[in-house]
Amino acid sequence: MEYSVGSPGRVVMARLDNGEEIRSSIESIVRQESIKSGIVYILGAVDNATIVAGPSHKSLPPLPCWIHLEEPRELLGIGTIVWDDKAPSLHLHASFGRNDQTHTGCLRHSGDSFITVEVVIMEIAGISASRSKEPKMGVDILRLV
Repeated sequence: MEYSVGSPGRVVMARLDNGEEIRSSIESIVRQESIKSGIVYILGAVDNATIVAGPSHKSLPPLPCWIHLEEPRELLGIGTIVWDDKAPSLHLHASFGRNDQTHTGCLRHSGDSFITVEVVIMEIAGISASRSKEPKMGVDILRLV
C-alpha cells in the first residue's frame, strides 16, 4: 500500500453542454487551472459512450470487456485526477442507466454530454501523484511520491 496526505484546495464547478466530450472537457479544465491532483464528480446524461465494464475473466493482465453505449443514458460518476508527464490522467468510473438497464464501468474513451453534464472538481493540495504501467498487472496504477 502507498498513501499520501494532502488538504482540500480549490473547488471548480462546470456545466458541459449537449454534445461536448466529457473526458476532454474535464482535462481541459484541469490544464487551464493547473490542478495537479483531485477528485471529479459528474452527473447528468451521456450519449455515444465507450466503457470498460470489468475484465472478461480473472487474469493478469486483464482482458477488458468493452461496451459501446449508443443511446443516451443517465450518468453518475466519480474519478481521480493526477498528471502523467505533461498531461492530466483521469481515471473515471460511472454508472450509465437507461430504462431498466444499468452498466457500470470505466469511461476510457468517448462519451458525449447529452443535454447537460454537471462537473465538480475538488483539488487536493500537497499530493504528488502519477499513473504508470505496472508490468505484472498490465494496467496503469496510481503512484504516490
